[in-house]
Amino acid sequence: MASNDAWFGGWLPVRASQRLWLVAVLALLVVPLALGVQRWERTFGVPYQDDWAISVQQTSDDGYIVAGSNKRDTTQDRLWLLRLDTMGNLLWERRYCPTGCDFTRAYSVVQTRDEGFVAAGSIGAPDTNPYHNDFTYVIRFDSLGDSLWAKRFGRWSHAHDIEQTRDGGYVVAGRTSLYSGGVEWPFLYVIRLDSLGDSLWSRTLGDSGYCAEATAVKETPDGGFIVAGDTDIGGDCRAWLVRLDSAGNLKWTRTISTGVHLVEVTVNSDGGFTAAGSTSLYGAGLSDYYLVRTDSLGRSLWFRTYGGANTDGCMGMARCPNDGGYVLAGQTWSFGAGCDDAWVVRTDSLGFERWMQTYGGSDWDDAWAVEQTSDEGFIVVGTTVDDAYVIKTDGNGSAAIDDNGESQQPEESLPLIRAPGLVEGQLTCQYFQLVGGRARIELFDASGRRLSRVELGCHNAGWHDLQIPVAPPAGARFLRLLTNGQSATAKFIVP
Repeated sequence: MASNDAWFGGWLPVRASQRLWLVAVLALLVVPLALGVQRWERTFGVPYQDDWAISVQQTSDDGYIVAGSNKRDTTQDRLWLLRLDTMGNLLWERRYCPTGCDFTRAYSVVQTRDEGFVAAGSIGAPDTNPYHNDFTYVIRFDSLGDSLWAKRFGRWSHAHDIEQTRDGGYVVAGRTSLYSGGVEWPFLYVIRLDSLGDSLWSRTLGDSGYCAEATAVKETPDGGFIVAGDTDIGGDCRAWLVRLDSAGNLKWTRTISTGVHLVEVTVNSDGGFTAAGSTSLYGAGLSDYYLVRTDSLGRSLWFRTYGGANTDGCMGMARCPNDGGYVLAGQTWSFGAGCDDAWVVRTDSLGFERWMQTYGGSDWDDAWAVEQTSDEGFIVVGTTVDDAYVIKTDGNGSAAIDDNGESQQPEESLPLIRAPGLVEGQLTCQYFQLVGGRARIELFDASGRRLSRVELGCHNAGWHDLQIPVAPPAGARFLRLLTNGQSATAKFIVP
């Protein structure tokens, strides 16, 4: 490595005092590069005071904006914003509840193009009927968290999601209620706003029932919108996708399934969509994570479930732009150390698991939102012991670091499959189990259809040999190993 003298001498002559100043400046510039992918965990709030982190987004300076609710010094929720730097240190926090309000909550926050923020949720006003006193609430902030304007919409309503549109306005998705047959029923609620928060149009969608709400909305390349949520059909609560044009006119709807609740939707590069949530009908346990991929008309191409023998619920999902895969976050009762733990599942572009990680201690821990960060790690927010919980991981989901600042994840910390090969109709490979326990192998074709499933029984930790029969036709196959709540996938070709 060249000396400091050689480095500076190669550029310009400097005096000793100038050289020391330049060394200090370069040290400050080099430190962030040396740190690599950040890993940390932070909590905010007062224990057992119902402090919630519900939404997160990485900001343009590689920090984070977090939104939720906080009950500090009050018995009612207050909309809560937390601005963090890249290491999770608090830059500022704001709580909002205008004069006369009963409560405020934020369920979604995004950074705007002018580096301010906009949040959506609900606000309560004193009312003689407690079921009618909450409204959809949208509030706009500058870069320091000071309020610029606030709007309320609907009745007995709230917002789950907000996005800034390409024209500088906003689209909001949530729930509102309407009277039908003398009864007040919930409906999916979508509002289109201009840049000042004034309504351009709003739509109520779905049939009268008990479970209708919109949980997520995204703008599509043609300026329209895709909405995910639930609707009541014949007395059954069903997952629902709704496609609107730019004026809010209905283009199509798709019923995904009964026994499925959707919480998020993304737009894929091919014009199709991916939605995530939870299912009580499919999967291994009482409830499992659920991921479904559709074409541009909402027709299902494949779906996957993730979970164990108990209850696992997905609260958030994001697409990973670097490889087209997905990351899901929520809570698990099947794995981890506590009553329930925050649980993150990373998949490839076909929905096959790459890794799964739990976070938390012996008490209650949940994850509500997740997204991939610019360093290809992940940012996760949720709650732990009623505190806001913020986790920054590396690309493998590890938030732990050792004394040298390196990830504590062992070299073989996930199940592995290696050297899959096909000989005379028999697939021969080896698989690795991190700890002893039961394992299962599943075989899929290129469309995601499961061809076979083999229970491997209970084995010790380490490498094991495997042979399974593989039938024609020719084409790609995917072999998936599932063990102890984790999985690995390998691809091979049938000639």
